[in-house]
Amino acid sequence: MSVIIPDDILKASQMTEAELRLEIALMLYQQQKISSGKVRAWTGLTVLEFQHELAKRGLYLNYDVDAFQADISTLKANGYLQERSQRGDRAKYAAVLAKVADVEPTPADERSPSE
Repeated sequence: MSVIIPDDILKASQMTEAELRLEIALMLYQQQKISSGKVRAWTGLTVLEFQHELAKRGLYLNYDVDAFQADISTLKANGYLQERSQRGDRAKYAAVLAKVADVEPTPADERSPSE
C-alpha cells in the first residue's frame, strides 16, 4: 500500500518529502506501531542517525524491562557474559564508575513500585 500526500499538504508543512516521511515514521515509532528497524528501512537512516533524531526530539528507544531481560537471557545462553566477565578488570571498572555523575534518574527511567 502506498500513501499519496498531496503537494499542497507537503507545501503547507514546509517540509521536504524526506522530512515528512521521517516525522511520520518517528510518530509511528513513538506510538510503538513500528520498530526502529522499520523506521530506518523506510527513512534510510543508520542506527546512529536514528538515535540522533530521537535525541533531538527528546524521545527514547522503545526498550523495556522485558526486552532487556530477553537480551540478558540470550547473552547468558551464548556464554557471552561468562566469557566477558573473565576479561573484566575491577580496578578499571571502579575508575570508570568514579567518573559517572551521581544524579537522580529522570522520571522516565524510574521503575514503578510494582516492577
